[in-house]
Amino acid sequence: MKNIYVVFGQTGEYEDYSQWSVQAFKSETSAKKFAEKCQAWVDENIDKNEYWKTPTKSKHPLDPKFWIDYTGTSYLVRAIPFVNN
Repeated sequence: MKNIYVVFGQTGEYEDYSQWSVQAFKSETSAKKFAEKCQAWVDENIDKNEYWKTPTKSKHPLDPKFWIDYTGTSYLVRAIPFVNN
């Protein structure tokens, strides 16, 4: 069985935890590179210590569902089995 690789964004903790899909890839390497680009944008543009100054729906150029809170935002890649019927 083949996999697709989905990049997810995540923020928060406990009852405030949120996770969303950003983009899917056929290649794990491509997914990881994309996740790194997403994270780099956050690291370069958002001051985690002053997150409250960031509009919660800021425009992330690669992540249209971008969300942030006091924990910051991070990205991860998950392998999802792909079934082609």
